[in-house]
Amino acid sequence: MAAPARDDEVRSVIALKRLQVLDSEPEAEFDALVQIAASICGVPISLISLIDTDRQWFKANVGLPGVEQTPREHAFCAHAVLGADVLEVEDATRDARFADNPLVVGQPDIRFYAGAPLRLSGGETVGTLCVIDRKPGKLTDQQRDLLRELSAMAAKLLEGRLAVREHVAAAQSDSALENYLRLVVDNAPAMMAYWNADLTCRFANQAYRDWFGADPDQLIGKHISELLGPALYELNKPYLESALQGQSQTFERKITTPSGTTRFSLTQYVPDVADGKVRGLLVHVTDVTRLKSTEEALRREMADRARVHDLLLTSAEELDRAQKLGAIGSWTWQVAGDHVDWSAELFNILGCDPARGTPSFAEQAGLYQSDSYARLQKAVGKALDTGEPYQLDLAFVRPDGREGWLEARGEALRNEEGKVYRLRGTVQDITERRQAQDALAHQHELLRVTMQSIGDAVITTDAAANVTWLNPVAERMIGWLASEAKGRPLTQVFNIVNEETRAVTDNPVATCLEQEKVVGLANHTLLISRDGTEFGIEDSAAPIRNASGEILGVVLVFHDVSEQRRMSGEMTYRATHDLLTGLVNRAEFETRLLRVLRHAHEERSEHALLYIDLDQFKLVNDACGHAIGDQLLQQVGKLFGETVRARDTLARLGGDEFAVILRHCTSYQAAQVAQKICNRMDDFRFIHGDRRFRIGVSIGVVPVDERWASIAAIQQAADTSCYAAKEAGRNRGVPPISWTAIRGSQR
Repeated sequence: MAAPARDDEVRSVIALKRLQVLDSEPEAEFDALVQIAASICGVPISLISLIDTDRQWFKANVGLPGVEQTPREHAFCAHAVLGADVLEVEDATRDARFADNPLVVGQPDIRFYAGAPLRLSGGETVGTLCVIDRKPGKLTDQQRDLLRELSAMAAKLLEGRLAVREHVAAAQSDSALENYLRLVVDNAPAMMAYWNADLTCRFANQAYRDWFGADPDQLIGKHISELLGPALYELNKPYLESALQGQSQTFERKITTPSGTTRFSLTQYVPDVADGKVRGLLVHVTDVTRLKSTEEALRREMADRARVHDLLLTSAEELDRAQKLGAIGSWTWQVAGDHVDWSAELFNILGCDPARGTPSFAEQAGLYQSDSYARLQKAVGKALDTGEPYQLDLAFVRPDGREGWLEARGEALRNEEGKVYRLRGTVQDITERRQAQDALAHQHELLRVTMQSIGDAVITTDAAANVTWLNPVAERMIGWLASEAKGRPLTQVFNIVNEETRAVTDNPVATCLEQEKVVGLANHTLLISRDGTEFGIEDSAAPIRNASGEILGVVLVFHDVSEQRRMSGEMTYRATHDLLTGLVNRAEFETRLLRVLRHAHEERSEHALLYIDLDQFKLVNDACGHAIGDQLLQQVGKLFGETVRARDTLARLGGDEFAVILRHCTSYQAAQVAQKICNRMDDFRFIHGDRRFRIGVSIGVVPVDERWASIAAIQQAADTSCYAAKEAGRNRGVPPISWTAIRGSQR
């Protein structure tokens, strides 16, 4: 999102132009400031950014070699100059102003930003001194204060630079330069002085009194060695000699003041060159004692944090291993803000993707059977009200459809005021334990049902799988009377085949006797009666044991599910198809797209996705009504179906959006298919009464191959491509151009 113009935009731009700094060469004073800022804030990038009419230009740059400017519409600093204080963005991907910014989704991958405005003495804000990181962050109060001080220093340097240039242009005489320099620097907090080529002092500002206890006026005419003393003069001598040869110098130094205190300074020697000859030196000494102390404190803090982080990682890894071995997950819920944290094993138990984040307590309703979630709500509510812990067995449903059971435990934590502010607990997967319990209960129920002649068909056999008894329902379904079937092998009277292949299926009684446990029929089992009548059945066979555990025989219970299978097939169709057009719906489309993406990763095969959006559909809907719009959707769906291959997946995603999955199709071939659809739509006219409508399509074309990590990334790329097609003029397809850039925006 581009920033609006400053309230005093024209005045600020004029002030920036007047500084005569845009497109100038790098200068040590400004470079030193961004190096200090980057070090203090612990970031790799720091800039002095000046906001021009249509660009931001970098006067000083550390961390972005070779980058001199960016468009103003992308500049974070264009937002920072709108305020009076530091603009801090802890995570740009979570800030609506910057989430889609090219500097965030692409290079240099900005996540953290903090910028302090550069405000001139006239009140104009011409830019910022900013710090940038490629990971989320946050400044401490001390770092924020120092960033403000550095930005104020940068603004003073800009004005001082202009003052020097204007003065030199206005008057070449040494006396005029001396008077102007005195005016500029006397109120500066840093030491500033001018030393002649023979290293005698021409002038010094009042800061020398604070540092060296020397009257600036008494320094005039004295050699610099008299001020520094023999030891410090020898240390600085190589820098002085280089500066007198025309080379600017910047270095740090530790200085002991007359009062005995130790200060750290950042010293700069800037040669005064006229007609190719060095006439003297401008000396600028900044007190960076606080910055050095802060830098050392930050270094120690970062080292301490690194040690703590390593300990936490070790503990977390051990906890994760223990939870994985015991199939136990843990969680915490911060009541204020509804913030929930899950352990890795809890994500695994409930089949949720950690990349999608932890669902809130309210969002967890979809992970439980309705009655289980109601009991959980009641227990949690009581824990919040009274602090009472709970332990529940709950039925859950994973996003992939697998069902199971878990044992949920929770307890409340209170703050100093006695109020519950947090809940924590554990979740253990007890599915296998419950399944064993259910199997035992089921076996007992089968025996009870056998004795009571329930409505299901029941057959019992001996240990040799010969029929010993069957109930009336079984007689009707298999076509044998109990008296006729008794003593015969089960396979002679119980004829079952696979519903789809018609192949004979395994005898469940024989399997039960072999495995000595409850077994069930395979899916799609069909019972063929003695008279040829067919029944879709489901069954289970359970061993009959005596008190000592010896198997005496098997009880086989089965029932007719023919109608249920018919209804299930119909429901499956309704769940996977769009009722209006008969095409695959969005849910089934995403399932198939995921399957194709996995195939692409496993076999490195190439497929394609067409993302289709009707142009002018709203015009028909508004003019003719929704019922006529539905007719248009049906006709267009049929036209698309005639255009693509039978093996391709054509889906209606919703509204006037369609998609086609082209299996084993190159991008070039996909673009041809898209063009073919456009051509068909170009010829197509929708007729309603005496009105004829021309309907176009915009098509996004995306390759589906191993480069993609998720179907969400593919769909967003397709949507972007489709939008580009609309922007390019509608009724056209947009082939893939730069998938690297699109994929980068998904990270």
